[in-house]
Amino acid sequence: MQSLNNTVLDLTELKLQRLKDLKSNIKVLQAEYDMICDELKEGWFKDNEEFKTSRGLVLASYKEYTERRFDQKWFDSENPGFVDLYKKESVVRKFLLK
Repeated sequence: MQSLNNTVLDLTELKLQRLKDLKSNIKVLQAEYDMICDELKEGWFKDNEEFKTSRGLVLASYKEYTERRFDQKWFDSENPGFVDLYKKESVVRKFLLK
């Protein structure tokens, strides 16, 4: 029974270490992704809304649009305490990788 517990502990430790490695790789990849997006926005997409291949396939677009959002801060300042009447409490679990 002890060896089964050790195996489970070892597997869990390996999985957690793999998660840490993946998280680190994701950060590096996200930084590269963001850098390339910024370069494209400041380059090609500064004067163009989309990029098409020589065969006419649209690979990406960068277009303006208008959206409407609820301004929670302004509503709260105009109606102090009112929004609290509509909030509900929930019990949740959060996974943190250290």
